[in-house]
Amino acid sequence: MQTAFWKHAPSWVAKLAYGILSLVLAYLGAYASLYRFANHDVLSQRANSAMRKTGYRVTFDKNIQRSLFPRPTVTIRNARLQTPQGETDLTIGEVRVGMAWSSIFGQPEIEKLVLNHTEGTVYRTAKNEWNVASWLPQEEDGEPIPSFNRIMMSDSRLNITYGAHHFSLQNIQLQVYPTNNGHAYRIQADTPHADWQNLHDLAVEAMTHAYAPYSRFKVGAAALVDDGRLVSGCNVENAGYGVTLCAECGLVSELIRTGGGRLVAFACVDAHGRALAPCGRCRQLLSEHAADGMVLAMPSGMMSIDEVLPDRFTAADVERVVGQQG
Repeated sequence: MQTAFWKHAPSWVAKLAYGILSLVLAYLGAYASLYRFANHDVLSQRANSAMRKTGYRVTFDKNIQRSLFPRPTVTIRNARLQTPQGETDLTIGEVRVGMAWSSIFGQPEIEKLVLNHTEGTVYRTAKNEWNVASWLPQEEDGEPIPSFNRIMMSDSRLNITYGAHHFSLQNIQLQVYPTNNGHAYRIQADTPHADWQNLHDLAVEAMTHAYAPYSRFKVGAAALVDDGRLVSGCNVENAGYGVTLCAECGLVSELIRTGGGRLVAFACVDAHGRALAPCGRCRQLLSEHAADGMVLAMPSGMMSIDEVLPDRFTAADVERVVGQQG
């Protein structure tokens, strides 16, 4: 029995060895082909070539991950779409490109595109066109743009500016998938809304930091920004009474320091947590940074910025006078 086994063993061993060697060579060949068209320089050249007509420039990290199973996949991190002026209109924390197996030795074909942690800024250009239209790659020198079978986006945000209006879509979940009639999509997103209890609590917390040794009248203020941020401030008194800073001053300073934006909702409280009305000076201060329809929690109830400061003085008044003088 032992003699018969060893007599046939070399044939089995050879077949097994050839099989393993073939698999290894096939894997190495496929990985080499994937590496050939999925290295940083090649991808950067192709991406920027496709975006050349739009004027945008594409950048991403040099460290690119590649895998073959369950499908050939390329992972790119920190991708940015930049205008000719160097401003970033779109950032994508992670891009996973799932390729068809035929892409290994032929024209790249994208089966699944996954975009995670995306943040974009949408606005109208000087030509009165939405900038998002230029985010799509265009065919360059006859080289076709790879087709997309399925697209998924998660944990993403779009900041949108339309005239004087600013708002954002947050926690965007997008799926584009094939159907018998082409493609369909599902999308979910949140828009920031005022949580008045949170605003009140933040204003109370800010009030506890107030510096009011002279009047002993502590004030705290909090506001919701159009991109979903919360900002706050407290009053800071001074022995020279005229340079005392109201809570709204600190709030607006934090607004500008953390990225600017427009105030959507506002709350102001005293040391007992009761609603306070901003003084006239602070109403003008808030007006400068108010979103259209900004709501303030006043002692008498909710009021818009136009109600608390009717016929308010704005940048339009300055521009009108400057225009007449020019």
